[in-house]
Amino acid sequence: MQRKKRKTVLWIDDRIHKLQPYVQALTEAAFDVACASSSRAAMVAARARRFDIILIDIRMPHPDGIELIRQLHPLQPKAIYAVVSSYLYLEMYKKRLRQLPFSVELIDKDMTNVDSPDFIPRFIDPIKQLAKSGVTKTIVAQDEEVKKASQLDPFEIPLAEYMQMSIPEKDRLKEEAYETAKKTIEHCFNEGNIWLFLCGSKDIICASASKQEQILSVDETMEIARTENRAPFRFWSDLEIDDIWLGCGWKSSLQDYTTVTLELEDVTHSVHFDTGSPMTFFSYEELRELGMIKPTNDFDRSARRGEPYYLVQLKLQVLLKCQRTGEKKSVILNGQAVRGWTDSPFARSCDETCPNEGNLRNGDGRRICPQRIGLIGRNLLTDNSLVLTLDGIQKKTILGRP
Repeated sequence: MQRKKRKTVLWIDDRIHKLQPYVQALTEAAFDVACASSSRAAMVAARARRFDIILIDIRMPHPDGIELIRQLHPLQPKAIYAVVSSYLYLEMYKKRLRQLPFSVELIDKDMTNVDSPDFIPRFIDPIKQLAKSGVTKTIVAQDEEVKKASQLDPFEIPLAEYMQMSIPEKDRLKEEAYETAKKTIEHCFNEGNIWLFLCGSKDIICASASKQEQILSVDETMEIARTENRAPFRFWSDLEIDDIWLGCGWKSSLQDYTTVTLELEDVTHSVHFDTGSPMTFFSYEELRELGMIKPTNDFDRSARRGEPYYLVQLKLQVLLKCQRTGEKKSVILNGQAVRGWTDSPFARSCDETCPNEGNLRNGDGRRICPQRIGLIGRNLLTDNSLVLTLDGIQKKTILGRP
């Protein structure tokens, strides 16, 4: 009996070395997988052999994944293309995917590890379906699912059905839940709470918190959701945050906007610091790229000055570096990891003449400042009993002692 030929897969991701468990899982599922960590390596591989399926990350060093698909298609016109990315919920990428003259499938990379019970149905099975029929979930199909989600009662959806939904579907349900339970939510926040949890009812609050340390963990809310067999909806109160840095400002005095220097996974970042912000906010995507937080496709909802955004709670151990002496101190970074940072109310834009490297644009086409990856709030000081001296002459943030 002749052995069935294995389907060939080219997987392109600049961090493919961190995805080896996924590559191994595909190999064990009877796929012949080749990997490329750059556009150049991908082009070399595409010229050398034919592939049945090409998996590609969106957010790649120039050219990004969508442009690379354009370049690969003439070399591999019969291949099935699928974007495997954590950024499928961003409108800036969805618009560009719609503009491609051929179909590109979607596979969400924000998933649990290979040992999770939902790993095979969420990752392996869609790729098997690609190999069989060439279809998993296109942008059009995803849009149709989002429309369908808007017709459902968010408080009547069984938990298992909710857990199988995509991020855009869940976003839509959270917006429906927010509008349906708006009176209950506003009443709770008007009483001084900053967070609440609803599950199974728009009128009954399962849990609320007036302080950060009182907020239930995701695991705790999921335990309640399993008991109720209903979708979990977590909401944070709307934020009014002072933040004088409104744009790039590299030509003005705002180029010296206060920063703190953090070491994240041995990478040094100068992150904006503003005592007018009571809490720390950080790019979810940046932390995911560094492997510092676990992937998820279930986010809380909040808003800043009426503009909604989605988040996961943040608690990280990082190194804070004195900008004058280089002294380092281990600190806890509490706050929110904001999903879709480039389109969130925390991102800031540059003008076209800004010399800072980076050309990332949001869904409106605005050039996003590559140095604005977070906003560190005053809770950095209170949570860690820190003293920081803001030296206006040398323009340094100096780590002091309490």
